[in-house]
Amino acid sequence: MIAPKYHTYLLLLIAVSLQYCDQKKPHFEKAKIDRKTTDSLINRADSYFAKIDYDQAIEYYYKGKIAAETKKDTSRMFYSLLSIAIIQYYQTDFSNAEKSCIDGLELLNNDIHDPRNYDIYINLGNIYTLQKQFHKALSCFQKASTFRRKNSKDFLNIENNIAWVYLETKDFSTAIQKLEILNKNLSLESNNYLKSIVLMNLGHCYSSVGDRKGIAFLHKARRITPKNENSIVTANNLYLSQHYSKTDIDSSNYYALQAYQCASRIKATDERLLSLYSLIQNSKPDASKQYAILYLKINDSITKVRNNSKNLFAKLKYDFSTFEKENSLLKTEKILLNEQQKNKNSIAGLITIIGILLTTLIIRNLLSKNKQEKIRATIETESRISKQIHDELANDLYQTIAYGEINDLSETENKQTILEKLNKIYNRIRDFSIQTKPIEVGTRYEKDLRIMMTDYSNLDTNIIVNGLDQIDWSKITSQSKVDLYRIVQELLVNMKKHSNCSVVLFRFKKNESSLHLSYSDNGKGNNSPTLEFGAGLTNIQERIHHSNGTITFETDTSGFKVSIEIPT
Repeated sequence: MIAPKYHTYLLLLIAVSLQYCDQKKPHFEKAKIDRKTTDSLINRADSYFAKIDYDQAIEYYYKGKIAAETKKDTSRMFYSLLSIAIIQYYQTDFSNAEKSCIDGLELLNNDIHDPRNYDIYINLGNIYTLQKQFHKALSCFQKASTFRRKNSKDFLNIENNIAWVYLETKDFSTAIQKLEILNKNLSLESNNYLKSIVLMNLGHCYSSVGDRKGIAFLHKARRITPKNENSIVTANNLYLSQHYSKTDIDSSNYYALQAYQCASRIKATDERLLSLYSLIQNSKPDASKQYAILYLKINDSITKVRNNSKNLFAKLKYDFSTFEKENSLLKTEKILLNEQQKNKNSIAGLITIIGILLTTLIIRNLLSKNKQEKIRATIETESRISKQIHDELANDLYQTIAYGEINDLSETENKQTILEKLNKIYNRIRDFSIQTKPIEVGTRYEKDLRIMMTDYSNLDTNIIVNGLDQIDWSKITSQSKVDLYRIVQELLVNMKKHSNCSVVLFRFKKNESSLHLSYSDNGKGNNSPTLEFGAGLTNIQERIHHSNGTITFETDTSGFKVSIEIPT
């Protein structure tokens, strides 16, 4: 059976194949003035994209976007932004992908007649589906339908993606109903590419509900899939492997191996991991052990690559921002030199030049200090992230590899243990991504904060929130909102790791010039006269210190209690 946590990536592969089958050819408008530099950068980015060299591609798309901005060429700016969003989507960098899409919508000035809105809303719908925000996903696909072009492919794309949402929510009956309608669409008969995708999804739905028609659809999809469409072939093999895992282990392993080989050819790392996961479950002990070791190596590698890609995009934005500032300073210096030449014999001119020079020096000094502060903050953030990865993720990876090397994986208990360790590694990566994502400080802030607290609640731990809805968040500064969100997050992480409590209480109250937060739980607490601070509590103290707030710990009671004041 395919691991539930990686089922998302298989669906991503299928959705991407349909969505972007004809999207990568430039379709920006012809311009009367010279666009050679911009087109050269974009064409180079397209070339890297075709070679699956996404880091180089995203760099040149970003350069193309900047070049297009200087010419006020919105068509090429939009194309570059959408291409960047697609790459970020491929790399599961959903937060930045969403930001790039929203930037694209703003570029179109919310023009309800612009057909390019279709591409943005389709992409946003897929992003929200993979983030399990299904209502948002359906809303985006419905909006996309109002912008779809007059061709059958756009209609099939939207309907397939809507069926995908219902498949993700395990509403297989609705998904089957929509896919059966698509399957009967006459325009599919002349397009084996689209037909194979619909049949494959339909086969998976039937297989999931135990209907024998599922395997027939999957094999038919495999027969008609064009040979050069490796992404569809890979997805189909994975679905076949999942289906046979219940009845025919040899066939399941055969299709899993076929999927792995095909995914390797197209550098589809997530699909390689899916294939290996299936082989680990169903292979004999020696082979299972080798697949597990290979799985860990690939998983570690892709984690590093994706983190590097996110850092590269952030660096690109910073570098171009710095370039624009330096270019502005150079222009200012040129103006000063010309002014000095014109007024070299004039006392009034000399005074003016001195004044401008002093102003420039002050601006440079302020910019330099600001740049140093940004660099310092970046270094601190990178150090914290690096330490967290080293202390938590790297240690788990080493222990899992060591366990696989010294234990006999033919024993059911050992095999189950190593699968649990793999799942623990995945959860750590997911939690790390959630903890570092940007914080929305607008109208969604209260809702996001409540959802974040609710996510830590389970059958063993009841989280009670008091006073959150009585605060007018529009009167709280953005920085105070960020500080509060991170403090609550650190308290919850600390509770989850150390407290062993069954009840947690948060009280929020707005005073005249500050925001008061009271936290308490009935866990083991800390009854020593001197409270011991771990990384989480230290982070809270430092954040409150920088915001000129106060924090008070109560160590002489049962459980753990803390009172926090944050200026607003």
